[in-house]
Amino acid sequence: MTRATRSTSAGAQRHRDGKAMSAALINGLNHPTRRMILRKLSANGAEESPSQMAKFDQWALPTVSHHARTLCDIGVLRLTRSSGKEGWEQRFYASNVAGNVLVQTILSETEDEDTKLLQASGRPAAKRLRRPADGMRHP
Repeated sequence: MTRATRSTSAGAQRHRDGKAMSAALINGLNHPTRRMILRKLSANGAEESPSQMAKFDQWALPTVSHHARTLCDIGVLRLTRSSGKEGWEQRFYASNVAGNVLVQTILSETEDEDTKLLQASGRPAAKRLRRPADGMRHP
């Protein structure tokens, strides 16, 4: 086990137990999209892939993948499995903080504000982020 893996595992245990509110956890909760992902995964208690989350909530897949990976890196989410073929891999994540009272309080207290922020910013943004078939940005 590498040093990074040990520290992430220890951090994930603290996050699950609700015994610590680390700087990494606070940073992870400091974005409305991350909080929405955590609400979704904590509510149903199951694992989901970014593509499943993006399809259901009409979010842009790269955005969901980025935020899920960020949450996994700090131990708030865990990678439960991955599958795929050459050049393409689908990852599935589950919440490490579903039982953390502090996190659940933050998610509950910020839900209305996050919904308003995401709606005001034009999200779901899947259509806005798509590029034309030629891959060029057009004015």
